[in-house]
Amino acid sequence: MAKNNSVLIVDYGLGNLNSVIRGVLAAGGEPYISDSPKDLRNAKKVILPGVGAFATGMEGLEKRNLVEPIYDYVKSGKELLGLCLGMQLLFKKSEEFGNHKGLGFFDGTVKLISPKGKNIFKIPHIGWNSLDKPRNKNWRGSILENIKEGDMVYFVHSFAPTIGKDTLAQTEYGGETFCSVVYKDNIGGTQFHPEKSGQVGQKILEKFIKK
Repeated sequence: MAKNNSVLIVDYGLGNLNSVIRGVLAAGGEPYISDSPKDLRNAKKVILPGVGAFATGMEGLEKRNLVEPIYDYVKSGKELLGLCLGMQLLFKKSEEFGNHKGLGFFDGTVKLISPKGKNIFKIPHIGWNSLDKPRNKNWRGSILENIKEGDMVYFVHSFAPTIGKDTLAQTEYGGETFCSVVYKDNIGGTQFHPEKSGQVGQKILEKFIKK
């Protein structure tokens, strides 16, 4: 039987699993890795990690018969957190190397970041950047409850979701603003890597584990 602080890290072939394991351990969780549909349905908390292309990520989930178990898990009301590519897969669609359908939990499209002044602002967007609060958004009770606006986190990506009604935090890069945290009900995602974001990322993972 899974403990209350246990966290299933989904293995669908594209996750940076070791760094996520270390991040969950540092945040006080007990991580375990699985690609089993049964384990996913029975998990207490689930992290959907990911590094790579959107279409390949969806293919990895489908090949392992994990799509329906993810829907079942979310319907159960338990907490799910997507990281980087794992966050992008939670959206309706992506324009990365064509048009691809995602899991559809959030409205919006994953698009290529197009910063102004590309000789200065390179793609991929790699490095530290700030979390900004959209107008009329409150972080109380969310995974960002213990975070201050302007806190810095670590990004490695070329694509990002568009801003929508479920955007909890946004980030500006080269004059373009994208959704960096999405959240509603029992499901959320971060475009950055909390497991690589020092104390700020640890606070986010701690909040997720304790929710």
